[in-house]
Amino acid sequence: MNTIVEDKPIEDKGKAEEAPRLDMMDILAREGARKMLLSALEEEVAIFLGRCRHERSKRELKGYRNGTRERKLQVMGTSFDLPIPRVRGCDFHSTLIKPYQRRSHGVDELFRQLYVEGLSSRDFEPALRALIGDAGTLSPSTIQRLAGKFQKELTLFLSRDLSPKQYAYVWADGVYIKAGLDKEKTALLVLVGVTLQGKKELISVLEGYRESRDSWREIWQGVHTRGMKCPWLIIGDGIAGLWDAVAEVYPQAQDQRCWKHKMVNILDKLPKPKQAEVLERLRVAYQAKSREEARAHLALLVDDLEARYPKAAECAGKDWDALLRYFDFPQAHWVHLKTSNPIESIFSGVRLRTRVIRRFQRVRTGVAFVFKVLERLSMFWSVIEQPQLLLVWQKQRDKVQEVAAA
Repeated sequence: MNTIVEDKPIEDKGKAEEAPRLDMMDILAREGARKMLLSALEEEVAIFLGRCRHERSKRELKGYRNGTRERKLQVMGTSFDLPIPRVRGCDFHSTLIKPYQRRSHGVDELFRQLYVEGLSSRDFEPALRALIGDAGTLSPSTIQRLAGKFQKELTLFLSRDLSPKQYAYVWADGVYIKAGLDKEKTALLVLVGVTLQGKKELISVLEGYRESRDSWREIWQGVHTRGMKCPWLIIGDGIAGLWDAVAEVYPQAQDQRCWKHKMVNILDKLPKPKQAEVLERLRVAYQAKSREEARAHLALLVDDLEARYPKAAECAGKDWDALLRYFDFPQAHWVHLKTSNPIESIFSGVRLRTRVIRRFQRVRTGVAFVFKVLERLSMFWSVIEQPQLLLVWQKQRDKVQEVAAA
């Protein structure tokens, strides 16, 4: 039975208290992993040379063994010194451990996942030391290089084919994260859609300058070029650039204005003592059971505001058709269609993870990081209420179009 040699005691008394103590199970697991790697490396050399250690070859020699070189290697759960066999007289490269490799791919993936979960680059070294020992050191610049893979994945995401899917509803909004992306306050333009199965999906995310028309046109044109069919309904706030771009790229899509943004805009034009009363009346219109009832409440509110608060009355009297568009769709879905809150609620999780990052040095880096966080959070997005109604509504819609065409 092979004896297990425990690690040498740490000479630095200052670090001795910080180093985690390993029990026998940890020692056995680490030594077992080390011996398995050594065995695999020896077998790899033997297959390449055509002979085992201390064995003569009957064929022409490819090369010869020339001792070992020590390398500190980090793998999932531990780290250890590994004697790597050296081969001279030929061009031999191990397929298990690449030249200059110090970490397994699993460790790199762990770093990236922890980064997405909100661990800042300056926190990696103390956090990982307990996980994989004193070898778990990683500079912020190394983390940034590992995060470069995010940008490649974002590029693939933004080039995928969208033609196989039909999105019934699409929420569109521009979000500013606390960390900031640029000196000019770059906005993140986000599209989230609902498939005919009721599942929410991230469609696209793109940086844009203050939600301008050109920025919105770029993201809509991008998804159109990749084959995205015209959505039934697009939900967004009242910013002109968004709807100008939609009218240009998807002129047949119906529009739904966000009630939350509408309420905020109206209240902003009123004195504080009046806001609570008007907000309550807006909520009554918001909760109306029919389009006619909602219009009646809004009309009465406009009449009451007209005399003393003309700007608030003017704001409340605009965009009723777009504000009440959700009445054309299944009642079970109204709660989802009245506002663009789904995107804002999604970004509450993003902000938690970007709070540790003061500012991204490059816009593209920030967008790629946010994309990976959104991709992670999307695993927990719930389906909309009564998703089966989407297919029912689609059949009714197709019948109406057939009758109209005939």
